[in-house]
Amino acid sequence: MESPVLNSPMRITMLGTMGVGKTTFLTAMYQEMGYEGRSGFYLKTDTTTDKFLTGKWNEMIETFDWPQPTPDYREFDFDLVFGTKFIKKFTFVDYRGGSLRGIETDDKQAEKLMEDIDRSDCLLILADSYFIANSHKYIATARNELQIIQSFLDKYITSHPQKYLSIGVILTKIDLVSPENYDDFRHRCFTVFKNLTTLTLNHRPRVEFSYIPISVTGYGNCAVDVTLHGNMPVVTCKLTDFPEPLFVSWPVLYSVKKSFEFRQREILALKRAINSDRTALKNRDWIDRIVAVLRGEKLTWFKDLELLEELDKLEVENRAIEDRVAHLVTEVEVLGDGWREQLHMPNGRR
Repeated sequence: MESPVLNSPMRITMLGTMGVGKTTFLTAMYQEMGYEGRSGFYLKTDTTTDKFLTGKWNEMIETFDWPQPTPDYREFDFDLVFGTKFIKKFTFVDYRGGSLRGIETDDKQAEKLMEDIDRSDCLLILADSYFIANSHKYIATARNELQIIQSFLDKYITSHPQKYLSIGVILTKIDLVSPENYDDFRHRCFTVFKNLTTLTLNHRPRVEFSYIPISVTGYGNCAVDVTLHGNMPVVTCKLTDFPEPLFVSWPVLYSVKKSFEFRQREILALKRAINSDRTALKNRDWIDRIVAVLRGEKLTWFKDLELLEELDKLEVENRAIEDRVAHLVTEVEVLGDGWREQLHMPNGRR
């Protein structure tokens, strides 16, 4: 049976400021899930994407330097599999850094972003954990840039009352936040994303939101160097050892899990509507049935049979989704909804 959610690709759009680590995250995600796998999950892709992402990772390993940022908009197609079982097709959309600022003054960029949000099932917003934890200026800048996203989202969600959308806030460089500062870091995150949390809450359950902390390098493999450029501090992060990524599979698994859960809600609504139609058919008196036949409507029993067949199809699809979601829930069970202000913080190596 053809299923919209199982067989059609979902789209995941990734946004973030320059230098936040979008390309590095995407490279690390593919390195972990494309070769080693994560708890049984693997990514498959075409030869061109494989060469591009593998080349970026190898270059980083050889030079201990970060991959060059995305110069423009790029799309990557993947299949998510669990062992040998196909789970979901998805397209990963990577916007170049700085695109958030450009859309304020560039109508074409603004229109392009709106189109991508319209086509997306999940929006991933990347933010730098180190700067959130250590820079009040960054917090102010991040809130300003988030206002741009929120204005688009508010307009979009309001004008698409039937659309489901999940939003993941990816907190990169979580390894650079000291455990003793976790409480303060949580507070700062809730400050930065307060308006986004409120927006999500106002549109639940069609829109859901979660914090997703990740690290491309892992603990102890990256050093922070702060130098002065005139009177301004310049922060650089340098690899000091081979990276051991943490949680880089979570954003994709969270996104796919949410797409399945949203479809399950649609299935439940469809089943309720069908059962309501069946009840209405059964409650028709004999005069209504004669009038219906004279109008060319199908006989009650035949129409009821069609509705039962539709219910069976929905149930088959729901069972297939539940089978896939069971694996996803196990892997991302620690992620809470952002509107509840939950933020899982890692406790050392995983």
